[in-house]
This record gives sequence, structure tokens and C-alpha cells, in this order.
Amino acid sequence: MKAALSFFFLILFSALALAADPVAYENQPKFEELYRIKIWNMVGGTIEVSSDEGKSWQQEGSVILPVGSTNPDSYKASRWVEDGKVAATSVNAIHIKTGVASADGSGIIFSILPKEFAKKPKG
Repeated sequence: MKAALSFFFLILFSALALAADPVAYENQPKFEELYRIKIWNMVGGTIEVSSDEGKSWQQEGSVILPVGSTNPDSYKASRWVEDGKVAATSVNAIHIKTGVASADGSGIIFSILPKEFAKKPKG
């Protein structure tokens, strides 16, 4: 009897686990704003952060090398990100989408890098 009951619960819990959509959270995430970042794109411009939806700002740094151009050859998946939003992050950059390239539909982005990774563009 114990074996039959154990087997029943094993089947029941397995069925419940399979019934839950494992990708539902991934496909419909619940986003929560943690911070807003404001960057004045000029040499010496402030980098400010807000944790209260923009009611108050705290200066965290300053711009060393402002963005002078965008990358029209970014990765294709960036086309689905809204303009002006974070398209991707990595250990050394935040990539912001600014538009869509007419040639192939990929996103046009610029990247925000810490000073340790910044290098002046060639040309």
C-alpha cells in the first residue's frame, strides 16, 4: 500500500511539474525599475543615478569620452528593443538602442563603458 501511495504521489507531482509552463516567466517577465541613470554626453558631464523613479538624483561620476557615433552594425536581436532602452548588458558595457538600421533591420546602438575599458575611436 505504501509503495502504491508513493507511486501515486510521484506521478501526481511529476504531472504538476509538467503542467506548469516553464517558459511563461521568461516570455512574460514582471519588470521592476530599480534605477534610472542620467548621463550628460559631454566631456565632464555628470553621470547621475536615481533609485526613486527620478525624484532625486545622486552624482556617481563624470563623462571622460562622450559618445560621438553609434554602431549601425549591431547584433540582429536588438531590433526588438524599444529605442532609448537598454538593449544588452555585459561585464564591461551597457548597450543602448537608438534606432533601426534600414539596410538589414538590426538595431543601432551606442555603448556605455567604464573608464578602464574606454579607448578613443580611430580617425
